[in-house]
Amino acid sequence: MTRYKLDVEALIYWIREVNGLLRLGATIVVEGKNDLVSLGKLGINGRMITLHELKRSIRSGEDLAGQSFMLLFDFDEEGHHIHKEIKRELQARGAVVLDHIRKGYRCLGLPPNVEESYSYVVKRVRHWREIRNFSLR
Repeated sequence: MTRYKLDVEALIYWIREVNGLLRLGATIVVEGKNDLVSLGKLGINGRMITLHELKRSIRSGEDLAGQSFMLLFDFDEEGHHIHKEIKRELQARGAVVLDHIRKGYRCLGLPPNVEESYSYVVKRVRHWREIRNFSLR
């Protein structure tokens, strides 16, 4: 069985960048609640919503102009389709989509299903919880 190494420094940098954008008012949008839980356990803290919640806001006519969004949908065929559709919709409403966060996720080698990201990391990085707690203060 091949055991992959994960670049812990790059992961911590990515999490810090995401948290910094969240502090500035950006929102992460994911497919479901399990994705929210996984990202939260990784150390991401801030406004995270599901696709369902975003669609509800869009249907209600909420003004999204000028708001920033990080779209972290799964990297399967359906996730790519959702990403394209939602990105187009948000940009048409004047919102900003921060694509470099999605690209960064993939460059880290994290799993295609976002909900698996936390379990993937804890299986590969000894003492992840302690590293996360120390590094993300």
